[in-house]
Amino acid sequence: MANIKRWRLRQKFGFKFNKSKKQSDRLLAFTKHRDMIFKSASDLCTLVGIDIVILITSLCGITYCFVHPNVESVQSQFLYQTLLPKSILEPYQKVHIDELNKKINEVCKSLKAEEKRAMILKEKKDARPKKVWEEPIPELSKVAIENVKRILREMQTLALNKINTEYLCAQAIHGIKESVPNHM
Repeated sequence: MANIKRWRLRQKFGFKFNKSKKQSDRLLAFTKHRDMIFKSASDLCTLVGIDIVILITSLCGITYCFVHPNVESVQSQFLYQTLLPKSILEPYQKVHIDELNKKINEVCKSLKAEEKRAMILKEKKDARPKKVWEEPIPELSKVAIENVKRILREMQTLALNKINTEYLCAQAIHGIKESVPNHM
């Protein structure tokens, strides 16, 4: 399992380790990898704006160091766990935060407007008289239920009469002499 993780790490960073017996080949590989690590650290510092110290010791016992921005600031942060007062990216972060605050304020204003609109619509809906079909069935009296049935039957007969007249008109226009379908 450890070999798979080590292989993936090498693959991710593009490292190729040749287990060479020659000291000169090993030193050359160390130099290439050291430079690659320092370049990656430099890119990271530039992109993110962090402070970093990297110490690498070679097989010969020589220590190489990469520091950004300076040793004292990183050392004080590490030893005393204090943060520097300002970052390189602070002005950009402030602008971004201000933009986000403006967007939040706009959304809050539109939310309040929609809430007011919803309240007005609810008041209008509550103020108008309810139709017979909007009331719950258990609250209707027997007379009201019979009235609803009668109205529905009338609507059904009106719709069927309209369909029959349209059908007869279509027959008259096209000259078809068939009987009228009975929908009742």
